[in-house]
Formats: sequence, C-alpha cells, structure tokens
Amino acid sequence: MKKILEAVRLNYERFGVEKTKLFCLLTTAQKNIDSYLTPVRTSKDFVIFGAVVSNRSDAISLLEYCDERFDIIIVDGEKKIISKEIINVERIARENILKSKLHVTKMNDLTIRSLQNLLHRVVPNNTRGLANYRFGIIGMGNIGFKAALTLVELGCSVDLYSRDMDKSINFAESINLIKPAATIAEARASKSINDIFMKNNIIISCTSERFSVDCPDVPDLKGKIILDVGKQNLAPTFLSRLAKKNTVLRLSISNEICNLANEAMMYAGLIKTEPIGRNKIEGKWYVSGGVIGKLNDIVVDDCFSPDTIFGVADGKGGFINAASWHHNRSKD
Repeated sequence: MKKILEAVRLNYERFGVEKTKLFCLLTTAQKNIDSYLTPVRTSKDFVIFGAVVSNRSDAISLLEYCDERFDIIIVDGEKKIISKEIINVERIARENILKSKLHVTKMNDLTIRSLQNLLHRVVPNNTRGLANYRFGIIGMGNIGFKAALTLVELGCSVDLYSRDMDKSINFAESINLIKPAATIAEARASKSINDIFMKNNIIISCTSERFSVDCPDVPDLKGKIILDVGKQNLAPTFLSRLAKKNTVLRLSISNEICNLANEAMMYAGLIKTEPIGRNKIEGKWYVSGGVIGKLNDIVVDDCFSPDTIFGVADGKGGFINAASWHHNRSKD
C-alpha cells in the first residue's frame, strides 16, 4: 500500500492543476488479486484518479489519504465478499471522509452501459442491430446476469453458462419472466462452455477467475466476437487460438468513468443542475427538479431563475398542457 500511496502522491503533484480533482475507489470480485491503481483520466474540466482495492485495510488507507486532497471521492456502493471478508466501501467512506464530497454509485451499472455501447460499435451495421446475433455469456454472477437481461431486452437470444447448471436454469427463467411482454427473444441455459462458443456469434466472458475459460476440444473458430468483461478470463493458449481468426476484445469503462465524473460534479454542485424545489415569483408558483406541482404551478428548468417552461401542472403529477417554450423568461 505504501507504493500505491506514493504513486497517488506523485500523480497528484503532476496533475495538480486548477481542475476539479476526483478519486474513484472501486472493489473487485476477482479472486487472488492485490489492490492496484487505475489509469489517470483527464478532461478540460477535471482529473480523475482511481484504485481497485482488494481488502478493507487498503480502502481505509486510501480514503484517509485522499480526504481533503480531492474535491470529490467516488465509491462503489455495492457490497462484496472478497477473500471471505465483507467489504462495504460506502460505509468505510462515510466513516473516514470528513472534508471531500462523497458520491456513491454502482460500478456494475457502468460496466453494463460500457458493454452495451461497445457492442453497438463493434457489431457490423445491419437492419436488426444486435438482435441479428446470438449471444453466449459465461459466468452468472452480478455482471453476467445483468448483461444477459440487457441483451434479451434489446431483442437478443442469449445462452447462459455457469458451472452450476441449476443456477443457469433459474437465471434464464428469471430473465424470461422479467423481460417485457413484447420481447420475443429468450434466455436459455447452456450445458457447456463448448456449446457457448460453437452455437453463438458473440461470446461474453464474465467470470471472476483469471484464465478460467478454456476449450481445448473446440475446433478452430472463425468470425466470432469474444469480449473479456471479467478481465483475463481466457486461458493464454485458448486466447492465442481465438485471436487468429476472431475479434477478441477487453472491455474498457473509460468513457463511462468520465461520464461518472461529470455526474459527480453535478451532484456536488460544481456543475449547474436543475434545482429541486418550489418557489414563488411575482405571485406565481414555479416548480423544478421533479417536484410534483400543485394545480396551476408552472413547471420550469429552475424554479429560482426560470428560463424554460415545460408546462402547467395539473396537481396530479401531470400537465394541464405540456408545451415547452425555450428561453422564455416571461412570467406573464
């Protein structure tokens, strides 16, 4: 941990410019891995540092060091069991952050958004989009299940594989119950990793163990897309075989991390956002930020300084009319 803290200090000094500084503290379900730093990401408005911790002690050390040095500290709100230790980073952060602003998020949701965006980028353009392809997902943890549900909701047929066949069956049944009634695509349990690779166009690996995906009996494959979401899931020899005639990619969440930074800055009040409230101006009531207006309240972008009118409230959570008059500062 001393080396990690020293690296944070050096990077902090290097990027110590007049930008908003954020630190993103994550956890991982991947087994047998030490805490490590993530790449520093910069924009014209912010610098975001980060680390993935594998134990409670490292989380406390990093949070204590980062408090006050960073404007905002972002933590993963998901609770994880790592090496039989329950790590609640949100609780640790609330106990140790005294000066910096805290922003809690769910990093798995960022992973799913990144996966969805990547798929739309790498899949060849066609009239059916992703639904034109069959998907296989290996690993039925949190990420695997959410990825499968998302793909089915997008109209994709998905095969699920877990070493626990009953789990795969139960998850497939759950997805088929949850999916919208108009969705024809279904999730199905698969008996083996071999079947996942042979029967599907796009294979997504979401296991928590390094080098755990290996199919020595599968013949050479061609033209498939393989996404390593769990990071280093593919056995080295199998990866070498796949890379010859297939597209093999490792998921990156960099773009979503930058979006997360903007979100955190917005909720910290560093970027102007729609205020939540109800306010009276010259005898008229204005509401914004999702407040359910009373009858004849005017729904606007900012109840304290209205610029855009969205409509007039009916007092029931809807509009009497829902016209949008942009940049209309008139209060008549």
